[in-house]
Amino acid sequence: MKILLKTLFLALTLTFFSCSNGSDSEPCLPIACLNGGISTIDCDCDCPEGYTGTDCSIQVTPSKIKITKITLIGFPLMRDSNDYWDSYIFNQEEVSPDIFIRIRTTSEILYTSGYYENAISSFSGYDFIPDTPISITSPTSPIGLSVNDNDKNLIGDDTYELMVYSAFGIYDDTNGFPSVLKFDHDNPVLQFDLHLTYEF
Repeated sequence: MKILLKTLFLALTLTFFSCSNGSDSEPCLPIACLNGGISTIDCDCDCPEGYTGTDCSIQVTPSKIKITKITLIGFPLMRDSNDYWDSYIFNQEEVSPDIFIRIRTTSEILYTSGYYENAISSFSGYDFIPDTPISITSPTSPIGLSVNDNDKNLIGDDTYELMVYSAFGIYDDTNGFPSVLKFDHDNPVLQFDLHLTYEF
């Protein structure tokens, strides 16, 4: 009888310990965290700002994008008629445009810059730095940039000529969050860089 009780006790003990050492207590398998995410002790990912998901693979749409600087590199030096922008002004020796830019949404102008006199396209470009960053509150909606020739100093009023305009998307949900976004159009020529920051 004692042997039977010992055997029964041993069987119950083994059953108890084998249950307590089940799959719940086994180490978890780490996840490969993307986009700079850090693996945690419980095999999740601690995602950096701007990313979410189990493995940080999902890019979060920012609530706001701010443009801190625009560098204009390339623009049309002549009209479609092959005239220089200021060549029609009587006795005007300088024929290069006095450029300024505007940034707008479909419904409002967000920024109008000062101007550079007698500008020419160059690799160094022309920097336009707003007094306060330009806030884009609908990052998935298109915005537009225009380059204009300021004729105010030549003919004494607020006349200006539109040289080139482009509408574009400022946010892409697959390219991360670049601090500099480059645009390069061939026809008509328009090259510029946008310097950006993001808020979530």
